[in-house]
Amino acid sequence: MKIDFEFDDEINKGLNHVIDRFMEKGYTLHEGRVRVVLIDPSKRMVIKIPLNMEGEIDNGREASHWKTNLKGDNFIPVAACRLSEVMGYNLLIMQYIEEIPINELPEWAGYVDCSQVGKNRAGKFKAYDL
Repeated sequence: MKIDFEFDDEINKGLNHVIDRFMEKGYTLHEGRVRVVLIDPSKRMVIKIPLNMEGEIDNGREASHWKTNLKGDNFIPVAACRLSEVMGYNLLIMQYIEEIPINELPEWAGYVDCSQVGKNRAGKFKAYDL
């Protein structure tokens, strides 16, 4: 599978190679507007790969938001995540969150882009995309 990233040809080739390696290991791929998301077969984690600088910014924002969650400073709990640099770009490794029907979400989910909130393995509500 070939994804068109908004980076130079060398980076496009490298990031597509990374995606191919994960796909060989059984990861499923979902392409969004600013990021590609790979879901691991055991549904324990996802990897968010930026398609462009906006995706790069989103990865940094979600990682930063999660760090402030650890201090108890955020109204919106975010799934556990961390940045991992590959070829100079920040990939986001995030805890897998199971989608929940919208009528079962907490009230604060309305403050999250498209109410992208679900439950982690411990049954806690977490936002998985800001």
